[in-house]
Formats: sequence, structure tokens, C-alpha cells
Amino acid sequence: MRFLNVSIHDITPSTFQMVREIVSILKGSGVEKISFLVIPTYHNLENLNQMEEEIRNLVQGNEVILHGYTHLGKRFPFYSHKNLFTNYEGEFVSFGDTKERIERGIDVLKSVGLEAQGFIPPAWLMRKEDFNILKDFGFRFTTDRLYIYDLKEDRRYLSPVLTFSCRTLMDQLSILTFRLSSKVISNLKVVRFAIHPGDLLYPEKVKLIYTFLEKNRELRLSSFQDILDELKLIQKK
Repeated sequence: MRFLNVSIHDITPSTFQMVREIVSILKGSGVEKISFLVIPTYHNLENLNQMEEEIRNLVQGNEVILHGYTHLGKRFPFYSHKNLFTNYEGEFVSFGDTKERIERGIDVLKSVGLEAQGFIPPAWLMRKEDFNILKDFGFRFTTDRLYIYDLKEDRRYLSPVLTFSCRTLMDQLSILTFRLSSKVISNLKVVRFAIHPGDLLYPEKVKLIYTFLEKNRELRLSSFQDILDELKLIQKK
């Protein structure tokens, strides 16, 4: 059995309408199971409490993932490889108060009636030594660009994420990379497809989203928790 996880990143009041459009695209392509990555206080400018009921209704019945606290980090030195992956968004490699930020994020989610099963840092950037903090908070999983980490079982599973760049200078390159990598990644046991609200601004990206989903209809749509549960059973056989 092979699995497909489809996630929508950067859910916050200012992206809400675009996220709804993405959900409509996904459901129109037969994707009913979605992982929602929610930002509690995006760039310290907005809060989930501004659209509490709407966001709660949007994610109802699906997997909720805490996606940082503000999604805002420091500027990296110009020579840092991290600049290839993010633009001022590496929150959890920029500051030393990881525990406090996660705790505040959990509190915001609770205030709007949400509970996160996992944690995925902005830009998939986080120090591995901070995984113990995630375990202490009871999160089942996290991910980076290459792996899904089962925090309870101390295992990791290779699953490079398929996504587009949200940075202007990298957009066209990411479209080309998507075309090439999707052919390889689609052969893996666990396929991850991450969509960002800004992807809707590019008709070519939207077309590729439809094409990818159509070509991978045989994969079993799964939440991260479902995938880890199934892989755990396979490991025991």
C-alpha cells in the first residue's frame, strides 16, 4: 500500500479565502482528507481569534497541525543555504525560546477550539535537538523537507515533500523542479504534497496541482497520523 498526504500550509485569517479555494480544488479532485497547517499569530499582525468559527469549521474532521507561532524569523547571512528555502520565515532556527513559542501557539489553538496532533515548523526548519520539546508537548509527529518523524516511536521515514517555492525569485525554478521531482517522488511509499495559498496566484501551478492529483488517484489519501499508524503495523509484521 502507498500513501498520499495532502497538506495546506499557512492557514490564518488573511489567507482564509485562498485556503477555501484550495479546499474546493482538492475536493473537486476527490481529496477529502487534508492536513491543515495553522499559524496562531501570523507575523504578530493577526490572530486566529479574528475568524474563530470560520477556521474551526474549515478544518473540522481533518488533521490540524501547529505551524509555528508567528511564522516570522530573522534574516540569515547572505551566504547561508537556508536562504534557498525561506525568506524571513525560519522562526524556529532564529530564536532560542522554542518551548515558549510552542506553548503560546497551543494556547491560541485551544482558545479557538482546536487541538494539534503534530507540529511542522515554518519552512520545515528546526533544530533536531528541539524534537524533545515537541515530545514533551505530546506531539505525535513533525517533518522536515526530507523526512516524516514519528516522535513517539523515534523513527523517521523518507518522504521528500513536493511543493512550490513561495519566493518570487524561485517561483519559475520551483515549477520546473516540481515537474521533474514529481515523477520520482510519486514512486515512493509515502508521498507528501504541500500547497501554499500563494500557489493560487500562478495558473501554471494550479494546473500542475490538478495534473498531479489526477495522476496519483491510486494512492491512499491519509493524514500523517494514519500514515504513521500503518507504517508502525508494517514494521511489526
